[in-house]
Amino acid sequence: MDTPLSPPQNRAAAIRPAAREPRLPTRLAGLRTSALLEIAAFLAVALLLDRGIGSGHRLAEISPHPFWIPVLLASCYYGTHEGLAAAALAGAALLLGALPEQRLDEDLYSWLLRATLPVIVWSVAALVLGGIRDRLRRRHEALQRQYDEAQEQLSAIADAYAQLDRANQHLEARVAGQLCTVQAMYEAARAIERQDVGDVLCGVSDLVRTVLSPGKFSLFLLHEGRLEAVAQEGWREDDPFAREFESASPIFENLVGRQEVLVISNPAHEALLGCEGLLAGPLVNRDTGEVVGMLKIEQIGFLELHSSGVQNFRLLCEWIGAALAKAQHLERSEQARAVLPREGQQPLPPWEQVRPTLQALARRLNLDFCVLHLALDGMADSSGAMRRILRLARQLLGAEMLAFVPRDEDWHAAVLLPGMTPGQAALVVRQFEQRLLQEAVGTAPPGSIRHRIAPLLSSRTPC
Repeated sequence: MDTPLSPPQNRAAAIRPAAREPRLPTRLAGLRTSALLEIAAFLAVALLLDRGIGSGHRLAEISPHPFWIPVLLASCYYGTHEGLAAAALAGAALLLGALPEQRLDEDLYSWLLRATLPVIVWSVAALVLGGIRDRLRRRHEALQRQYDEAQEQLSAIADAYAQLDRANQHLEARVAGQLCTVQAMYEAARAIERQDVGDVLCGVSDLVRTVLSPGKFSLFLLHEGRLEAVAQEGWREDDPFAREFESASPIFENLVGRQEVLVISNPAHEALLGCEGLLAGPLVNRDTGEVVGMLKIEQIGFLELHSSGVQNFRLLCEWIGAALAKAQHLERSEQARAVLPREGQQPLPPWEQVRPTLQALARRLNLDFCVLHLALDGMADSSGAMRRILRLARQLLGAEMLAFVPRDEDWHAAVLLPGMTPGQAALVVRQFEQRLLQEAVGTAPPGSIRHRIAPLLSSRTPC
């Protein structure tokens, strides 16, 4: 079996002309070779017939002379030059070796005129008919050129129209995609405009996917001098990405210390990022210059990693940083005032201040009063845990429920349960746990709820 040629050999074979049999030149002395061959063949056949079955006088006894045929055909088909050549060859075939004898009563010029009169007539006919044929050919060539130009213009117009149509369709698709993207971005942006840090974190994933469409990304918050991962998207168990960055790490120093966006396309940044990702940017509150966290992209499409994409990433970091800083500021303010968010309630009274009054009321009415101390383990934000507990308490016990700030910092809130025994209070705790699990569906586990049930009266069990 023959092996195929390598690509260079194929190209060389395509460049080298194929071996061809030698061909006759298309023109000879400016005349078409095919016309000369046809004229010579016709004259040869005519002379052979005259020698074989004719009188041998070069067909002179036939009128009109048969040599008119090649002259007329060559003039009408090929043009003036080939017609004159036919007239010359026909004259040579007629006169060479067979010139008529000069009579005694005619002079030299009369004899030459009589001898060459057929050649002169053939030449005049070749000039007239050949000139008409040449004019028609030039007209035909001019029309052909105009037709070719018109075809080229038509092809160019068709190509331009097709290109314009494709550009129009592309622009329509881009406009439609941008409308969808703007709408999705607006909805995602509304998701992070929240007053609770947890709600902001839940909306960040949709916003990042809408703006950048990354395959993998993560969100870090600054806590106790290090960056800790609070949300990951697309990560697998075998991914080598770090879950936290200490203050001594290069990424921490550049993002938190210098507030610099790291891009993998920058050689200096590539060494800093290592295997941790492609983009990393600080989440900065531009009002105060405070860094609240970091957004890191571990996987993204190659076509998305351009200058506009990097600029969108910068704006996204600022956007998320402003939302997180605002939510954290509100939480700190509400924690300092111990006010429930978005409710406009009065500050929660400390438990030690109202305890004696409630004990006296319990003794006077002889009713069972229990105090339920609650805490959410796994939540570093105590104010967020307190608000979450109070929201669940309001849903289970009604808006008129009484809540207090516990003295012990191990507990997030103290809820008064009037008319309930410790056994009934345990049922309320189970309902708390069920509600907490229902809210955690599809999100990260919220941790476990810790409780302590104590009677209000100090004579039974101290609070």
